[in-house]
Amino acid sequence: MTESLIPHIIHQTWKTADIPTEYVAWRQTWLTHHPGWEYRLWTDEHNRDFIAHHAPWFLPIYDAYPLAIMRADAIRYFILQHVGGVYADLDFECLRPLDDLLASHQLILAREPMVHWDRPEVKAYGLDYTVGNALMASRPGHPFWETVVSRMVQERASTNVLVATGPFMLARAYAAYAPAEDLTLLEGHWLYPLSVWEAWDKSLSAEDLRRLSGDAYALHHWQATWRRTAVFKLVRARLAASRRAT
Repeated sequence: MTESLIPHIIHQTWKTADIPTEYVAWRQTWLTHHPGWEYRLWTDEHNRDFIAHHAPWFLPIYDAYPLAIMRADAIRYFILQHVGGVYADLDFECLRPLDDLLASHQLILAREPMVHWDRPEVKAYGLDYTVGNALMASRPGHPFWETVVSRMVQERASTNVLVATGPFMLARAYAAYAPAEDLTLLEGHWLYPLSVWEAWDKSLSAEDLRRLSGDAYALHHWQATWRRTAVFKLVRARLAASRRAT
């Protein structure tokens, strides 16, 4: 197997060092499948210090973000740019080791589930698909992150998480990046096998979710409260529009 250019480091972030109980088991899956890898948990304090040290010019933008999720999004790009390794949200469950996936690659991203693309707001933003930012891997110093940071600067006034720092922004950055041959964009089923709606289906057990994930390397449980709020607002708006139509 070709030695990976991507360091064997797993990065995760949380507000403090006290991780909520519901995430502890999922975090353990990363440690179990990657013995010998370095593990780093970044807190809000660590994150701001990192920006202040490595990108002080970005700190005013970072501090001005109206939502904590925007800062949580932004820091992961800077960590991968300067340190490299694998970034995974705490609500990601690792299903098998990433070693063979990382081999021969410099930077790995993946599309989100196709059902996530088929929404009016995605089309309105001029996108054919969205790129997930909840699980990414990179060698340190990859030039793609300069494109990402530049895109965040352009979108700094947006109050939409997806546009300012999230999957919409990342998809635009990917589309603008050249040369694309040093960046691997995977189909969603490898890293995002289930949609947010499937992950939230209370009729499915944890074993059901793993079975439905097929050969995926990891399973995103889509627990982010900000996304739940956004989806619920969308559902309520559609229900209201339906009632008005009738």
